Amino acid sequence: EEVVAEKPGLKKYVDDTFGGCDELRMTVLCDFFRHGFDGSGADNFFDAGSCIDGRLTSAWNWCSLIHKKPYYPIFQMTGFASFDGQF
Repeated sequence: EEVVAEKPGLKKYVDDTFGGCDELRMTVLCDFFRHGFDGSGADNFFDAGSCIDGRLTSAWNWCSLIHKKPYYPIFQMTGFASFDGQF
């Protein structure tokens, strides 16, 4: 929200496209919790591994596909580089 508040053009884009920062936040979180733990990312459910392995595979898969999400431009415009753990 702080980054968006400092940039009027970005704020307008977020408001017009997503209905504001709160709606954008919920969109990203809902998408992650819907797909980040669904067992996706392996060729089949047997290759996904145990429950924990399967969920980690799903989270990795979601992260690797984020560039296809409609909200990805926001990540780019706010300085997101990767999920490498460096903050």
